[in-house]
Amino acid sequence: MGYIVETPYAYPALTVRENLEIFRKLRGIKDKKCVDWIIDKLKLENYASRKVKHLSLGNAQRLGIAKALIHKPQILILDEPTNGLDPAGIVEVRELLQELVRDSGATVFISSHKLDEISKIATNIAIIHEGKLIKEINASQLEKQLKKSLVLEIQSEDALKNPEKVIKLLVNEGYPETVLKVEKEDLETYFLRTIKEAGGGLGE
Repeated sequence: MGYIVETPYAYPALTVRENLEIFRKLRGIKDKKCVDWIIDKLKLENYASRKVKHLSLGNAQRLGIAKALIHKPQILILDEPTNGLDPAGIVEVRELLQELVRDSGATVFISSHKLDEISKIATNIAIIHEGKLIKEINASQLEKQLKKSLVLEIQSEDALKNPEKVIKLLVNEGYPETVLKVEKEDLETYFLRTIKEAGGGLGE
């Protein structure tokens, strides 16, 4: 089992590599190459010799994830695993977790307030509010339950005042180019709607 609980604790006076070496020994891993492997996986090569106290929040988070993954666990528990990461880093961690699941069959539990990110990776989602389980749903069910709406962007006051004639006006009257798209709820909106429908308040 591997885990990271929000704050990625490490020995601040030691380097990234030294921290990982300690965890390698604590995990009883004989293969020393695993340190190089996880440093490469989390893109920490340029920081391997840097003391942890001098790392940015994002790289400290990468180190925390590296410690959780170094022994290739079958069960991984992650609390806010992408804290402090830039958009590229978030994508890299997402792909790493998907690779871990795909290649080793590991089970990953993620607790996060970044619901949009969760919706991109989770196969099963549990919505918890005020300590109570409000909803359990899998990814395919979620896709069906997210509300969708049709959005039509136009550049004409006349068309706006006569919506029933919009299509005819656009096609026949030469109105400026429009954007027609289907929009759907994101997981955050679904989460809030589910809580409301269950009779729960939003709280603090």
